[in-house]
Amino acid sequence: DTCHRCPSCCALLSGGRPDSPRREFPAKQTIYQKRYCHTARVKVYSGAQVQSDSPSFRRCAQDNHNLINSIIALQQRLTYMATVDEIVRAGILEVYELPDWEPRQPINRLWVAESFWAEFDAMDSLHVEHSAIGGRTIGEHIEIIFNDFRCAERPHAGDLKRMTPSRHGVRKLHPPRARVYGWCPFQRSFVAVTLATEISTKTDRKLNDAKRDEVRAFIKKHKLEDSMVYGDILAVFPPSN
Repeated sequence: DTCHRCPSCCALLSGGRPDSPRREFPAKQTIYQKRYCHTARVKVYSGAQVQSDSPSFRRCAQDNHNLINSIIALQQRLTYMATVDEIVRAGILEVYELPDWEPRQPINRLWVAESFWAEFDAMDSLHVEHSAIGGRTIGEHIEIIFNDFRCAERPHAGDLKRMTPSRHGVRKLHPPRARVYGWCPFQRSFVAVTLATEISTKTDRKLNDAKRDEVRAFIKKHKLEDSMVYGDILAVFPPSN
């Protein structure tokens, strides 16, 4: 039988000796992923040995890279929002709405656990007049810091602090004489899970750790481990361009 191979290949397959040395052909490069930059109408390839000294090529490649990162970040944010919204629909969290007397417009998001309000109402020390600061009870100061969080471009660094160890992502708000424990599921947001008075955290040195673990248990129970922003205050409230 005959084939379309070269004489050297046919001789080797039939057991004979080739009349001439076998030619080696270089492997053909495979481009296995292709994307397009529609603004510059330039093809951008990944996975291939493509090189270009053209400034427009490098600029298009950088734009393409930035676009993909933006899409990934948007997808992650939508996923986090959907997860939090599911917990809201289940009645476990509620959106903190500003009171009618607040003149500012909300620019950040804040959720409060139903268990938080139950604890808030049960703590008499938050609502007694003799513990008032500046004419307001501790409970009123908690609501004021909620308003400030929703409306401020960036809260004071002392109002929102990371708890140690920081790898857990748990944070706390510091209204006067109280502590509110929760976490930030994404930028410019906070979920309030539990609270304590400042005096109780000084009386019981293990209370802060217990409240941190309570937040972690809440996150794990509702499968929100991936909905977490780590880092300092600038990670939660990045500077505006």
